[in-house]
Amino acid sequence: MQKKSLIPTPLIPNQPRKAIEIVEPSLPTRQRLFQILSFFFGLAGGAIVARLWPSLAPVHADPEKYALRVRLFMESMGGLWVKVGQILAMRRDLFSEAFCNELSRLQNRAHGFPAHYARSIIEEELGAPIDSIFVEFDDRPLAAASVGQAHRARLKDNGVEVVVKVQRPNAKASFEKDFVLLRRLVRFLTFIRFSPESRWSEMYTEVESAILEELDYRQEATSLRRMRKNLRDHKIYVPKVFLSFCTDRVLVMEMVHGVYMSEYIQTVVANPDRARAWLKENQISASRLGKRLWFSYLRQLFEDNLYHCDLHPGNILVMRKGRITLIDFGSVATSDRSQLEKFRLLYKAMGDKDFRKVAEMFLLLAPPLPNKDLTEAKEDVVRLFREFESLVKVKALPYHQKSLSRLLGDTANVLASHGVPAAWDFLRVTRSSTTLDASLMFLVPDIDFLKIAQQHVRSESGRQQNKKRSDPKLVRAQLANMAEQGGMLTKFAENAYFEGEYLRQRALPFEGYISKATHVGFTVFHLLARAALLSALVLIVGYAHQHFDAFGALRGQWVYAQLERIPRLSSTFWLLCTFVALYTVHEFTLMRGIFEEPEPTRPEGDRR
Repeated sequence: MQKKSLIPTPLIPNQPRKAIEIVEPSLPTRQRLFQILSFFFGLAGGAIVARLWPSLAPVHADPEKYALRVRLFMESMGGLWVKVGQILAMRRDLFSEAFCNELSRLQNRAHGFPAHYARSIIEEELGAPIDSIFVEFDDRPLAAASVGQAHRARLKDNGVEVVVKVQRPNAKASFEKDFVLLRRLVRFLTFIRFSPESRWSEMYTEVESAILEELDYRQEATSLRRMRKNLRDHKIYVPKVFLSFCTDRVLVMEMVHGVYMSEYIQTVVANPDRARAWLKENQISASRLGKRLWFSYLRQLFEDNLYHCDLHPGNILVMRKGRITLIDFGSVATSDRSQLEKFRLLYKAMGDKDFRKVAEMFLLLAPPLPNKDLTEAKEDVVRLFREFESLVKVKALPYHQKSLSRLLGDTANVLASHGVPAAWDFLRVTRSSTTLDASLMFLVPDIDFLKIAQQHVRSESGRQQNKKRSDPKLVRAQLANMAEQGGMLTKFAENAYFEGEYLRQRALPFEGYISKATHVGFTVFHLLARAALLSALVLIVGYAHQHFDAFGALRGQWVYAQLERIPRLSSTFWLLCTFVALYTVHEFTLMRGIFEEPEPTRPEGDRR
């Protein structure tokens, strides 16, 4: 449980809790459908007018105003459309920086619903009267979102203060109606081939999986348990979850007291002297706090392979002595092993300032590459990173110009301009770092991300070595393979993996072209064999007509007249030509068989 000694003093003493407006829950109406359709068609029409006559559509012509309009609309619609906006904010390979930055500020705010609904759902899900579970239950919601709302309570059996998340009465039905509309919209965009590089179907799948995960609180409860165990070593606190009181619609977890990072940022902007005094009062170093957040994010990504996808300031609580609490684990992600290894090599190459290798790793992270020379794309990426290396050394520059998230977004844009799409794994990772930027820019505005990358690689290596030394089995394995631990062999293995993956990526389109060439070769030789056979038949018919009058019965008809037009040749010449034609049929048939025959598969033990 949270240590009371780490609870900070209030940043703004005696500040009243903001009341949440309560609205009776209801299913989406046709008016909502009309609002959504009219908004999207209005956006499309405005974009066309802005491109042709910018003066007639000033809002659409201004990227910042355009993005603000989209964000405000999606926040007003809530639920699924907030998630759509957050997914669109990840697509820095498609949209402008101003547009993505504005959408990344989307928050899932919503009206609350009456407490009697929450009490009824809790009793239905937990199978007991609410008074037999909680000795206290505050009917005023602490927070509300499109999926559910949270209430403060106290458990009856141990007196622990908890937060109870309760799903909205008709959440699943509401989301399903919006899903139907979104599916139709995606099918329409795909059918008319509008911006096919946006990969609308993949985007829909990403939104659907994220929403379905949030609609099942049991998944969040599992993420809470796993992250609580992992982040303990990062010196980051995660609330305890009480699984015996958790279902797909109810989640009960420990109440944690702290100052929200969003509240701290507001104070820094409005009253910086008060913010500095509060940091000193609670023994907090802003720069160390920011670095701890960033290092924890890197460890979640590279070491734990389980990372928080939504690290915006509203999900970060600050406690005394620079300790941190993370909340809201409804969006947690992992990467498959091969992608994780590529991320690790990419970050190591950044720390080593091996920017050519960085460019190659970006190509490895991409989906199947276009069949074209990508030398210019790689040179553009190298140039971006060299410029970034110079920028991070200039302390006077604002944070957003030295942000790693901006660099990654610019890289995605450059690669997209060369026809190289971004992988969703990469976009998720970029989204996490982008949401964390909102805190880092106020905590460590002069952070050097390349230097941090070097430090992380060294510290990660040290932790791995310490883990090996503390595990007897690993120690024995390390002694038995001491020769393989040398720096040269490590480098060789890393490069071998890198080159192998790159060749495999480049081989995918090549295999496709080989397959097409095989099909073309089979077709060509099949037609040639048919033509040669037809020629042989014509020669045989001509020989039979001239030497045996085999078609005398057809005399006076069109066919007989055509046979008479064949030149008169000797028997030897007829037989020689017929033999050549039949031999040609044989050879073309053999060539067709070579193209038709599938590639032999090797035995399992003979594969290399």
